[in-house]
Amino acid sequence: MNEKFLFIFVMLLFLHFCLSPINPMIDAETLLFLNNHSRREDYGVYRLWGTYGWSVSTILMGILLFLFRHDS
Repeated sequence: MNEKFLFIFVMLLFLHFCLSPINPMIDAETLLFLNNHSRREDYGVYRLWGTYGWSVSTILMGILLFLFRHDS
């Protein structure tokens, strides 16, 4: 394995362990907000659009990284 791959792999593992607890916290805050405004049934809609937004942003970042990479 080359050093660049190993570095990226270790950083991705580190970020995964740091960002994993954020999803349940976001869900809890969303449910609390919707419950306070008597719109709890809209939770599925928020989750669906959040997933679409995340997918689109991931694809766009992949395209940008592909187009503007600076490898030798």
